[in-house]
Amino acid sequence: MLGNEAANIISSGVLSVLGALASYGVTVGVTYLKKKREALVTQLGVDKYNEDYKIAQDIYYIVEQQFKFIPQAGEQKRKEFDKLLIEKIPGISQEELNHFRETICGKVNSEVKSSQILAPAFDASKDVSDIVDTIKSQKETITPVQKATTEAEKDAQIQKAQQDLAAVQNENAQLKQKIATVQNTEQNVPASA
Repeated sequence: MLGNEAANIISSGVLSVLGALASYGVTVGVTYLKKKREALVTQLGVDKYNEDYKIAQDIYYIVEQQFKFIPQAGEQKRKEFDKLLIEKIPGISQEELNHFRETICGKVNSEVKSSQILAPAFDASKDVSDIVDTIKSQKETITPVQKATTEAEKDAQIQKAQQDLAAVQNENAQLKQKIATVQNTEQNVPASA
């Protein structure tokens, strides 16, 4: 029980760090793509760029529809996107192809992330498991191990949790004994006619 709480705390910490790293990575990626877009816009001109971007975006969605039921088709989609875009925009460079594909994918991924459509159903900051609620309502003395600033506080919290666990186990043993006594009493009572 104590191991589960510690594992939950550790996993929450790891997930928080990974979430922060992912946010930082997305921010860096978006900044990079914006700078790359600006350089390409100045090279092509705003009107031409917007026209090409719209064509690339339309092709992206066409390709996504073609491959929507094919798992692990990333490379096939990339090749099809490049082929169709070259047909629509003759003379487009590989750098421009890559830019449009990365920009559109980044935009779509950003929209999916911000919509939280793929967010997990369980949110540790909001949701609490039923067992924790049940134990808290029965015994207010059982609390999750909280962040301690010193080893002594951690040791005191562990000792308290172990004492609480022992008390619950003792109470459980007493209840089992009462149930056994009641069952034995019922078996020894003669049936009335």
